[in-house]
Order: sequence, then C-alpha cells, then structure tokens
Amino acid sequence: MKSRTFCGADCKKCPLSVVCKGCMKTGGRPFGGTCMISKCCKETGVSSCKDCPERCELRNQLMEEINELHIGGMPPVTELFALAGTFVNLEYPQEDGTTKTYLDSKKVYLGTQLHIEGSTRVYAVAADEDQILVCTYEEGGKNPQLISLTQRADDEEDTE
Repeated sequence: MKSRTFCGADCKKCPLSVVCKGCMKTGGRPFGGTCMISKCCKETGVSSCKDCPERCELRNQLMEEINELHIGGMPPVTELFALAGTFVNLEYPQEDGTTKTYLDSKKVYLGTQLHIEGSTRVYAVAADEDQILVCTYEEGGKNPQLISLTQRADDEEDTE
C-alpha cells in the first residue's frame, strides 16, 4: 500500500520512514512539528500539492524572498523541496566554543542545496513560515557555517 503525503514524497525511499508517523495519519505533523506544505494544503482545502494551485505560489514566494537576500556567490534558488528538520537542523559553532541549533528537528521545512562552483562546500537553505536559514557545509553536513538567519515578514499585516 502506497503512503500518501501532502508533498508527494515517496515514503518508501525516505530513510526516516521507520520513525515517521505519516503525513495523512498525523494531519501533516509526521515528526510532531508543523509542515508548511500540509499547512498550505489545509488552508486551501486540497489533499496534496499536486491538487493545489497555491503550491507554486508558496514555493515561488519563498524562492523570491531567498533570492532577494543577495548572498554573494550563492546561485539563484529555482526549486524547493520538503526537508525533515532532522536533516537540516545542524549544530553551528559559536565564538565561545559551544554549538547552537536554529531550527526544529520536529518540523518539515522547504529548502534546497546549491553547489558552490570550485568548492567542496554547498549552500543550504531551509525556510518555514517564520524564518529563512542559509548556511554552507561540507558533504554530509560537516563543518556548517551559518551565513544568514532572516525573520520572514508577516504577510498578514494589513495596511489601510
């Protein structure tokens, strides 16, 4: 039996399928935290991204915000994917020798990875309804460096 997801991911290929409780079964909270895609689907009254005309709008808005950060050397973001917080919640070294995380391992983010030409490092982006995180790291998330942590504007503010 094929698992149904909001984002269209193939659950059988996911390394987290053993601990995931399933999108549909948990109402879009497979790891306990929120998922931007399921939230969008619920708000627009559709059962999955493929049925949702807003899908493109959600991703396009985020890509526009990310690209407007104008991070030097970072290629433009042209696609975003659902990413489990477990994969993207890295520990960043602090000046005092400690490490700090900025994301929530229980959430599902929209993000991507962009190769840096001539380098073994990549840019990584993870975004949710509140923030956009941009970092670089080596293969497997090693030696992460936080580049930008930006709070997203509240779209619900009305101007009269």
